[in-house]
Amino acid sequence: MQQALDQMNVQVHRAVSDLTGETGMRIVWAGVAGERDPRKLVAVRHKRCHKSEAEFVAYLTGTWRDEHLLNLQAALRLYDTVRESIADYERQLLERLAALWRVTGVDLTRIDGIGTGPACTVLTEAGPDLSAFPDERHFASWLRLTPRRAAVSLQHSDSALGAAFRRTARRKGFTVAVFAIARKLAHLVYRALRFGQEYVDMGAERYEQRCHRQAVSNLKVHADYLGYDLVPHTPPVAA
Repeated sequence: MQQALDQMNVQVHRAVSDLTGETGMRIVWAGVAGERDPRKLVAVRHKRCHKSEAEFVAYLTGTWRDEHLLNLQAALRLYDTVRESIADYERQLLERLAALWRVTGVDLTRIDGIGTGPACTVLTEAGPDLSAFPDERHFASWLRLTPRRAAVSLQHSDSALGAAFRRTARRKGFTVAVFAIARKLAHLVYRALRFGQEYVDMGAERYEQRCHRQAVSNLKVHADYLGYDLVPHTPPVAA
């Protein structure tokens, strides 16, 4: 589709960020249906599009030659066929995933960062019975870097795992945070499948509060060991 549009100087990919997005496909379908006026093509764009009407008109002013339109129509039909096939696969995968969830008795997607994709990967590759793995560390080692993408998705999450990611990244760097949270996700998946432990998110704020209390407790123990008393400092009130 992109090649056929380029040959006609119809630069849909410059007018919108994604040719196969809602606005991009509306423009392509309108063009195939016979619309050539760029000002009318602009009318089909989504209201959230950032570019101005003048920019859209400039990008959508092309030749619309018959031989290239023929290629565009063929590519569009092929795209729709492939998209329908993918959607059918996804429906069947979700049905099988739901069956696996019924067998395991837990919903892995309750774990922040674990969507249907990663959950399906784990269940289809490892199965619902993880008794072959002595503990969660062996399971995490077997998974290797599989949960890494799920871990990266948590960097801006307002969850306890998201807060843990950011805290680790501040102290040890982004790469270490990815590996640490990926390993944590593997442990949570193992506990859910092996022992039926449902994950409950405490939220980023409560996680930070817990970390603060733990840090204060560690400081008190260390100060006591060195023979000092830990005294809280109250900042002065501004005049």
